[in-house]
Amino acid sequence: MNLAYLHVTEPRFTNQGLKPSSEDDRHDDLLLLLREAFKGKMMLNGGYDRRSGMDAIRSGVADLISYGRLFI
Repeated sequence: MNLAYLHVTEPRFTNQGLKPSSEDDRHDDLLLLLREAFKGKMMLNGGYDRRSGMDAIRSGVADLISYGRLFI
């Protein structure tokens, strides 16, 4: 399809705020599968702060992080 990038929004929020970090493990496994399947640039979004965004880029899970709710 020659996509410019794949933008994945992670469901890290509930009506009460951030989900417990133990639930993130399931999403991390899915992100790794998506990363293996999609060879283009990947942008992630969903509850990232500066530290977790930089960690995602350093680990190779993401090429880009978009920020929103925590910065508004």
